[in-house]
Amino acid sequence: KQALARLLRDGRVACNISGSADGIHSGDCKVGEQDVAAELVRGGHVFAASGLFAAYSGIEDEARTAKAGIWEGSATHPSEYRALKWEAAKRDAPDGCPIKGSVRGNRRYYTVPWARDYERVKVSQDRGGRWFCSESEAQEAGFKPSHQS
Repeated sequence: KQALARLLRDGRVACNISGSADGIHSGDCKVGEQDVAAELVRGGHVFAASGLFAAYSGIEDEARTAKAGIWEGSATHPSEYRALKWEAAKRDAPDGCPIKGSVRGNRRYYTVPWARDYERVKVSQDRGGRWFCSESEAQEAGFKPSHQS
């Protein structure tokens, strides 16, 4: 967040939308001559192996070699981190369904295993709480994502 703020304060941002698929627009944004995404990858502030920044994987290799930003230590891609948390929580969850549905007042929330306070969330079935196997299952039951999810 800080790296992006530093880049953006240097001038006006100009974005060129180059495509759209499934309602998601893609393109590039520059501040002056600097490609914002490339600079974030170069500084080791974001992963480029997949997703929005996949086109910058060569720059990610350079950042990794230079041990810039997240590459200074060991870095786990967010999807790998979530998969590890999911599998660990699944082992301890009833029926292998690790999403916690909790009720606070008259509001129903669900918490996923990689959320910050997952361990502290209690599922009180007597108050309407329950366990879910997927986020869509929780949403269909009227539960909303917690602010940590």
